[in-house]
Amino acid sequence: MPYIEFLALVKAAATWGHRWAGKRVIFHCDCMPIVQAITANRARDGELMRLLRTLHLIAHTHSFEFRCTHVASRDNSAVDILSRADDQVASRYDRFRQARPSASPSPV
Repeated sequence: MPYIEFLALVKAAATWGHRWAGKRVIFHCDCMPIVQAITANRARDGELMRLLRTLHLIAHTHSFEFRCTHVASRDNSAVDILSRADDQVASRYDRFRQARPSASPSPV
C-alpha cells in the first residue's frame, strides 16, 4: 500500500508541478511510511526510494520545495471517498462534495 500512496504523490507532482514553481508544497498523507520516507529523505524499500528520487527530480525540474505531514486516517475520511473503487466515479465525487463542500475544484 505505501507504494501506491507514494505513486499518487509523485503523479500529482508530475501533473501539477509546473504550477508549483517557486512554491512550498505540503503533501498531507495518511500513510506513515511515506511521511517518514519524505521526512528522512530515505527509504529502506528500493521501490519507495526510486519514487522519492523521482519526486526530487520533479521538484528540481519545476523549482518547488516539498514536505509531507501525517494526517490520521480518521481525519481523512472525506478524501478517502475519492480513492474507493467500490462505485461509480461520479457518485464518489458527489459524496466527496457532500462531505467537503468547500473543497476547491482546482488543485491547490
